[in-house]
Amino acid sequence: MDDRPIGIKILTVLYAIGAGIAVITLLASTSSLISGSAELAKYGISRPFLAYTLLAALGLLVWAAAGLIAGERWGWQALATQIVYTLLTNATKIYNATQVHIPGSETQNVKTVVRTGIELIILLYILSGGVLNFFNLDTDERWKAFGKACGIAFAVYALQQIIFWIT
Repeated sequence: MDDRPIGIKILTVLYAIGAGIAVITLLASTSSLISGSAELAKYGISRPFLAYTLLAALGLLVWAAAGLIAGERWGWQALATQIVYTLLTNATKIYNATQVHIPGSETQNVKTVVRTGIELIILLYILSGGVLNFFNLDTDERWKAFGKACGIAFAVYALQQIIFWIT
């Protein structure tokens, strides 16, 4: 990891830890999620939607972590995909917060806005020259790879929304 930019070293460690914790948490809480899904149904969250959302988010996180660890071109695209997906889900949360006021949700709304800001900073960082050089992307390839990342993120997010609305 010596030739990695310091920001990529930090992101690699954070994503690896986050992915590990997320996998362990999902495995440990699967039975609770299944038994508690009836309670979530009161809020319009179906089992297929919950399963897809958790697995999609976890899959993108693990893919990004593996890509950062590998330090390959596909790792940059995986990271960009995960960030764009997170931005899309945060935008939905922020929009929903403006439409429906849930008492006591102000803290959660502030956290979502802060997380969105952090994701945008990370996105700008990974579009910088030093990071692109590390992942062997030139400026023209950056936009092509970013376009693919956005396409994947939008597809995963769109399927999530379709499952939400049909279940």
